[in-house]
Amino acid sequence: MVSGAPPSMWRCILACLLYGTVSSLMTFSNKALSSNYSFGYPLFLLWVQMAVTQVGLLVMHQMGWWHFVYPKITPGSLLAHLPLTTVYVFNAILAISTLQAMSIPTYGVLKRMGPIFIILIHWVINKFVHLKGSRAAAAHDLEMAEKGTADDQGSVALQDEDETLHSGVVAAVTIIVVGTLLAGHSDMHLSPLVLRMAFGSNVCQAIYVTMVEDKHKSVSAGGFYYGPHTDPTLGLLAHNSLIAIPMLAAVVCCMGMYDGGVSWGFMDQSRHSWELLGVFAVATTLGCSLNYTMFLCIRVNSALTTSLVGHAKTAVQTVVGFFVLAKDVDATVPYVAGVAINACGALMFTLAKYWQTEKRKGNVGGLGFWAWLARGVKGA
Repeated sequence: MVSGAPPSMWRCILACLLYGTVSSLMTFSNKALSSNYSFGYPLFLLWVQMAVTQVGLLVMHQMGWWHFVYPKITPGSLLAHLPLTTVYVFNAILAISTLQAMSIPTYGVLKRMGPIFIILIHWVINKFVHLKGSRAAAAHDLEMAEKGTADDQGSVALQDEDETLHSGVVAAVTIIVVGTLLAGHSDMHLSPLVLRMAFGSNVCQAIYVTMVEDKHKSVSAGGFYYGPHTDPTLGLLAHNSLIAIPMLAAVVCCMGMYDGGVSWGFMDQSRHSWELLGVFAVATTLGCSLNYTMFLCIRVNSALTTSLVGHAKTAVQTVVGFFVLAKDVDATVPYVAGVAINACGALMFTLAKYWQTEKRKGNVGGLGFWAWLARGVKGA
């Protein structure tokens, strides 16, 4: 945590519920815009969400609501946030575009491949950090040996816990991949381009979540800091939206010039209706809230907890999507089997990550994952 006492249990639970609810509602509202109203302009929607977020934060600052203090914006702070926002924009564009091109159940299934890329990124980072730590420890030991004051505890203290994937995570990821490929292959509505966009969205999201966790929670280790009177989550939200506004505007302008103005179809007033404007307003409000609730969930809880919330809400929206907004789904046996296998893999992944957390706390009594799981099944 950034500062102060650890948050209460109820605050942690509330952060999870807020993120899961807003994320699910955002998915359905975006799908309603594209399917029910043929509003296929995700970049414009995202730009409006960022602009409204920025205006809302400035109003909060001027009115003194909730004692919010707008963070000090400097060229240095903008440059520090630029990589994070760039990945965010790519992730948001790919995610919204992918959702508009497929059904909600299929979207949820393909998005469950995200943990694979998160694990790989964390594995690479941990290996790199471990290598640097080992080299630093070796240099430290050599220096101490030359001085004749070698410290036997030095190397041990610098060695991190081995983060190599254990068999439970490997099995869960394998099941997720099998279910995803089975369900995705059976959905004949998908094109290679849509599958590539879904793949790119998962990669960008994995990088983005990892960067948020690293910079948003580790102030003492080079993370973001906005001053003693600015809420860190709102400070990150202010910088992220401010940088994203010109980036998205440039992309929309370039795409409109490239496709002869097709990407500017949102300006055609003949297509507007009060119902469309109402759904658009709801999607805009949810989009403004989504980033805040995700940042808050990562900061108050952890990346692991946020990932578990994502799995839970994806399962719920998959089931709801089958009966509400997924009329374009051909619920064949392979498709249903793929979704079910994918859900089983997500459950095993959740249990495996929970076992890792309990192991670090020393609460598993030296049991391996499979022995711990078997004991839990017998005791159920």
